[in-house]
Amino acid sequence: MMSASSTIPPPASVSQDLDELLDRSRMSFGHWIAASMFFLIMMADGYDLYVMVQLLPTIAKSFAVSTAVLTTAYATQTLGQAVGALGISPIADRFGRKPLLIICMILLGIATFAGSFSVTAEQFTITRFIAGAFGGAIMPITVSLAADIAPTKWRSNFIGITYAGIGIGGMLAVVAVSLLLDSQGWHRLFYIGSFLPVIIAVLFALFGIESLRHRARKNGGDLRIVKDLKRIGIPTLPGAHFATVSGASKDKAISLIEIFRGKYAVVTVLLTMAAMCTLTAATLFSMVPTFYHEIEGIPLAQVVAPLAIFQVIALPLSFLYGVIMDKIGRFRVIWFYASAAPIALICLAYTKFGDWKFTAVFLLCGFFINASLQSLSIVVPTLYPSTMRAAALGWKAGSGRLASMTAPLLAGVILATKASIVTALATLCVPMVVLALVIPALMRAVRKADETRG
Repeated sequence: MMSASSTIPPPASVSQDLDELLDRSRMSFGHWIAASMFFLIMMADGYDLYVMVQLLPTIAKSFAVSTAVLTTAYATQTLGQAVGALGISPIADRFGRKPLLIICMILLGIATFAGSFSVTAEQFTITRFIAGAFGGAIMPITVSLAADIAPTKWRSNFIGITYAGIGIGGMLAVVAVSLLLDSQGWHRLFYIGSFLPVIIAVLFALFGIESLRHRARKNGGDLRIVKDLKRIGIPTLPGAHFATVSGASKDKAISLIEIFRGKYAVVTVLLTMAAMCTLTAATLFSMVPTFYHEIEGIPLAQVVAPLAIFQVIALPLSFLYGVIMDKIGRFRVIWFYASAAPIALICLAYTKFGDWKFTAVFLLCGFFINASLQSLSIVVPTLYPSTMRAAALGWKAGSGRLASMTAPLLAGVILATKASIVTALATLCVPMVVLALVIPALMRAVRKADETRG
């Protein structure tokens, strides 16, 4: 005879809209912990991005080659970043963000460590390509993960906080070069760049969070979803089964192809053009100290001082980019930055180095270029659903990196031909002028896509 308890049917699972839970949630302590982890990840990536360009003259000297020759290694690193962004980051949309991010960070550290033992420029170039490939995937995966868990009202700010890590990483690189280069050599600075991502990868493995939208698409009944929702302060119903609207997309669809279909096609093309401009300009601007060192003969330690000041100031500003965009308008602000940058650069070209006016104008140039880059990066994940978010960010970063490869090559030509500092800074104006022309078209394309979505 069956017991009474055995005849009671199991409770039916309750379906909950995960998108609504995440989008309408309030910022909790768990959200801030997640934001801190993303910040640290981007800090490690930022250090790797900035330390290389600051050390070009010193590394070239150790290999007995000219700085112009070693710009090829920098261009190869940029190619690796494009390969990683385009080829590795889209995998996260299908197989998950957290495990792939941990792998990329560890391999970035290993490749950087190997580069510190290079004895020829050719060996160094190979290690920088490998480091670039894994480092290039870190940013798209991290930002897409941040966008996946952030509440709608805080999404721009949340992503802005994540991107701010690049600035502090760059500041760390500049300060490290200023303080340690003469006494420790460039190899020790690369040791920092190798240990930093590995240590942060271990912390992220222990305390980081996976994309809940990704888990819901794979298995809405995954118990880890409930656990992670509690970590970010979101209550759930007992026995809940989670659904996500973004899960309606075919799981086998290739997200890198999807961003060029339908209403996203024109937006993606224009975003590609904008990304190419911002990354090229940012890369050229990071080489301005090298221009002044090689063209004007100013000691490298003195030249990087204004850049160090900029990195310090840029850090708190990075937290405000999302707020400014929400208040004034995301595309209107980017257009202003792009239009103001060439004016500031021309003023810089005719300002004497060492004068307080030089530092002030240099900071303005850095602000306009960096603000346009970060503001555009904040916009991208808000335009695409979770199923193609990493691919969109990867495409934006990868296409931008491919275009920015022209920056070190142009720098090599400028240095090899002994061009003036005016010519060098005028070259930097070109991508910002093009960006100012592209942004209005992008704004119209996004508005049209939103109308189609509605």
